[in-house]
Amino acid sequence: MNDVYPESYSNFRGIFMTKISKETKIKAINEYLLHRRKCSLAYVARRYGMSRTNFRTMVAAYEHHGPTIFTVPSKITADFRIQLVRRMIQNQASYIGTAAHFGFLGLGQITAWRKIYLQQGSDGLRSIEKGRPSMNKNKQIKAAKNSLKAADKKRIAKLEERVQELEIKNALFKELASMKKDSKRFSDSRQSISNVS
Repeated sequence: MNDVYPESYSNFRGIFMTKISKETKIKAINEYLLHRRKCSLAYVARRYGMSRTNFRTMVAAYEHHGPTIFTVPSKITADFRIQLVRRMIQNQASYIGTAAHFGFLGLGQITAWRKIYLQQGSDGLRSIEKGRPSMNKNKQIKAAKNSLKAADKKRIAKLEERVQELEIKNALFKELASMKKDSKRFSDSRQSISNVS
C-alpha cells in the first residue's frame, strides 16, 4: 500500500482508527496548501484517511508553527492548560483557532479543559493528573471493593445469625404462651370438675 492509504488500522470500540505518520500528515498538509484552489480540505482529509476537523486543526497549527507541531509537541503543564483556556474564553476563540495558536492538536482535551475551568476554575485544571491512573491505584480500588464485599458478607452472616436467634426466641415465647394457655385450661377444667362433685 502507499502512504496515502495507511496500512495500520486499529479498532477502537468498533471505530476503525488509522495510525498516520508525521510524514504523511505533513505531505497531506502541503498538498492541500499547494492545491487549495483545486481541491477542498475535506477531499484531502478523506484521501489521507483523516477526519475533516482534525485535518483542519492540523492545517491551522501548521500555518502558525510549521512542521514543528509534529516533531516538538507542546509541554502540557497546569499553567499551559490555564493559559490556553483563559485565552480561548477572553478572546472568544474557536477550538481550532486556540489549537492553532498554541500548536496543540488535542481538541478533545481542550474541550475537557474548558469545561473543567468553567466548573472548577484554575484549581480544577491544576488538579488534573497526567496520564492514566497507575495499576497500583486500580489494584487498591479492587482491593477496597473486595474488602467491602468481605465486610458485607460478614455483616450479612451476623444478621442471619441474629434472625435465627430471634426466630428461636419467638418460637419459644409462642410455646410458652401455648403452655400457659393449656395450663389455665387444665386448671379451669379441674375447678369445674371439683365444683360439679
